[in-house]
Amino acid sequence: MKTQIFENLGDFRKREDIKINGVSKEFAEKFPNYEIDNKTNQGCWECLNCKNCEWCENCSDSQQCKACSYCKKCKECCLCSNCANCTKCSECPSCLDCENCEYCIHCKNCTFCFRCCSIKDQTHITV
Repeated sequence: MKTQIFENLGDFRKREDIKINGVSKEFAEKFPNYEIDNKTNQGCWECLNCKNCEWCENCSDSQQCKACSYCKKCKECCLCSNCANCTKCSECPSCLDCENCEYCIHCKNCTFCFRCCSIKDQTHITV
């Protein structure tokens, strides 16, 4: 998909064609291959080395992300926020170092979690 340079994230969010990817001038200068990096992405802001991402913001080294914000090194994420080094996450806000998580909230260093959540004593449970 086409990638366009915008003044800022606010201007990007106001674009007419929501499928267009966007980057700031600073990002374009720092990463001159931004158009190639976003070739398979759709509606993404400042993604770097991502493949098949949709509606992501500031993702890097991710594959098949959808509706993510600030994800790094994620694979097959969906509706994630602030994830790092996640694999196959779905609807996980604020997960860190999780693998194969679904419907997780505030998880850290989890592996193969399903519908886990953080409770008062910071332990993780499987529902």
